Amino acid sequence: MKRFLIAILLISALISFSACQSTDIVIDENLTPGEFFQEAQTASSEYSDYEKALLYYNTFIERYPDEPLLIIEAEYEIAYLYYKLEDNTTALKLFNGILDKYNRPEAAMLPAWPEVLSKKLIDIIEGIAVEETDAATK
Repeated sequence: MKRFLIAILLISALISFSACQSTDIVIDENLTPGEFFQEAQTASSEYSDYEKALLYYNTFIERYPDEPLLIIEAEYEIAYLYYKLEDNTTALKLFNGILDKYNRPEAAMLPAWPEVLSKKLIDIIEGIAVEETDAATK
């Protein structure tokens, strides 16, 4: 009986240890821009693995620095993921950074939707901050 208990404890410890190990994500060097976005969206929407999605979007930006139309989309998705993670300080900073890009001469070539949605989410985040401040003062 004592051996059985020891065996159970060892198995439990091994399972606990293996569950705590972090797995490094290796991103294929040959991913196309579309595949980066697909992997990130799958990680985010199907698995709620926002950290993995962030890794894909950030790696895309590093590997494809000459794709401004897609970079602005990736930057929006990154900001939105921080919003989903309830890190509103980071999200707000990133959304404002996106809006700054729309004040530059080259903004005419950028898609309109990241600007529009960034403004909407800034309003939402600022509304949350006001509500929290009001609640704290009552």
